[in-house]
Amino acid sequence: MTNIFCFPHAGGSASNYKIFSKAFPEEVGRVIPIEIPGRGRRSTEPFADTLEDCVLSSLDQIDTDAGEYYLHGHCMGALLAFEAVKYLESHGRRKPRLLIVSGRNAACYQTDWGLRVAGLDDQSLFDELSKVGECRAA
Repeated sequence: MTNIFCFPHAGGSASNYKIFSKAFPEEVGRVIPIEIPGRGRRSTEPFADTLEDCVLSSLDQIDTDAGEYYLHGHCMGALLAFEAVKYLESHGRRKPRLLIVSGRNAACYQTDWGLRVAGLDDQSLFDELSKVGECRAA
């Protein structure tokens, strides 16, 4: 049986994949949501301080040697899944058969807005986020 390990979006948890876990055809595989530190069942744990810490903590939930598997990530989860594959590859561990990402541009592409806000202090970032979706008069 193929396992599909799913990384949640920012602010999400494994419970976001509950409906998929129940509805996915068993003969195809199992959907196994990943719970990241500080979320859902792991809400009593501190949040990961770095992307690498979050990836390493997530990989503890994936048996890479138990047969064919896939990784899926949505939005921030796409970044986590991508980084997980890079980690597995660089450490000689068995990689997933397929990486499936949604809700995020490829890691090699950044938007002008993303580049502009990356180095902002908290208040400036909040101000920029407040502007997202505002209507502007023509």
